[in-house]
Order: sequence, then C-alpha cells, then structure tokens
Amino acid sequence: MKDAHYLGSSTNNQAEYEALIAALEFATKVKTEEVVCYLDSELVTKQLNGEFSVKNPQLKKLWLKVHDLAKGFKKVTYRNVPRTHPSIQAADTLVNKVLDKASRRI
Repeated sequence: MKDAHYLGSSTNNQAEYEALIAALEFATKVKTEEVVCYLDSELVTKQLNGEFSVKNPQLKKLWLKVHDLAKGFKKVTYRNVPRTHPSIQAADTLVNKVLDKASRRI
C-alpha cells in the first residue's frame, strides 16, 4: 500500500497512529488475518505492546482505534525499527512529497 495524504498539524506520534490506522483499515479490506506493523516511533510501539501507558488524550483516542481494529485480526505484531530502515525511509520520502505539495497550496 502506497498512499499518502495531508493530515494537517499533528505530532509525529499522532501521525504514526494515523498511518497505522490507515494500514489496518486496508488490511481489513483485503481480509488479511495476520499483520506485522513496523513503526519508527518507540513510544507508539511500546504503548501498543503494553509496555507504556497512554497518558495523552489525543493519543489515547488513536490507541483505542488501533486496539479496536486489531481485534479483527488473528494476530497483530508491533515492531520498532530504526529510522534508517529502508521502508521507513521510503515512507519519509512519501511524507515529504505530500508536505511539499500541501505547502504550495497554502
């Protein structure tokens, strides 16, 4: 799945949750049973794996959405990967293109 759209003003962790929600919604549509999610946000990964609690109210709403979506799969795994991972770099390239396009419209 290569999709990108402008979210507006948000933190990197909010954006990470939003991207994850979009990916899980896509995986639901294509009837995937097991999903491995590679995340570059250590905080989000640890929140989803139950290592950290979610204290921020905005992140809590997003966490709940992810949690609800995850119930539709046989298995969901969340793994933290470094920003140097090729998939993360590809995602960053996509994000930068969307941000550049959005800034030209403003």
